[in-house]
Amino acid sequence: MRTIGLQPSTPSRDIGETKAPSGFLRSGGLPRNPPQPSRTLRRTEKRAADVEELVQWAYAKEGVGRCDPGLRSEMAMLSANPARGESADGMGSTARYVALGTVVDEPGNADGMVHEDAHQVHGLVLRLDRIERELVMNHARGGDRPGWQGPGPSRWGPQWKQDARTFEFKIVEIRWSESGNRVYPFCPMRWIDTSAEVAAARDRYALWHRSLSGLAAAFAGNAGILGSWRVTGFGAPRTPWVVLGA
Repeated sequence: MRTIGLQPSTPSRDIGETKAPSGFLRSGGLPRNPPQPSRTLRRTEKRAADVEELVQWAYAKEGVGRCDPGLRSEMAMLSANPARGESADGMGSTARYVALGTVVDEPGNADGMVHEDAHQVHGLVLRLDRIERELVMNHARGGDRPGWQGPGPSRWGPQWKQDARTFEFKIVEIRWSESGNRVYPFCPMRWIDTSAEVAAARDRYALWHRSLSGLAAAFAGNAGILGSWRVTGFGAPRTPWVVLGA
């Protein structure tokens, strides 16, 4: 038996058909081999920030350190909604009120929702002395700095006296003559020495400044401890009363 070999036929070309450019399909002009996305992953840039901005973010926005960890774990066990840390019977919200001392209209981050960098910040702050960490945490939550002015400079001020008949405090006295006639009113003055209060306020500010300077140095020495932040330093003036000539 003779075998017939089949030769592949050449497809016919319609009259008027133009040849598509190399690398493109005839239908729609789309490339046969579209460029593939790069397999190289771009490294996420860390946010550069002053250490003061970082601690304010951790304590004021993320709310790290608000509740005792043991209490949070108990709330999570009771929780019907683990993401919010509340129980269906109200025990979770009651426990949160006891921990925070207030009712939160819009609950902030739950224990598992606090950013890991905020926990790292809190861990370093807890290494400070008690007074130092209270200063750092309180002013970070308030978004402010310790006042260093105190009650103001020493000065003359009115001498308040209590009226023996009405028990009201007044700063104006009436001078009477021996005959009982009213001579003139006057205001007795006293020297108000505020040097001790001003010195205490400045010492408090200096302690706060040293604490945050130490935190900035700690983050600089452990650059990899934060995943999303890069501490650039600490920009608050060390002695603002000298800068302002106070």
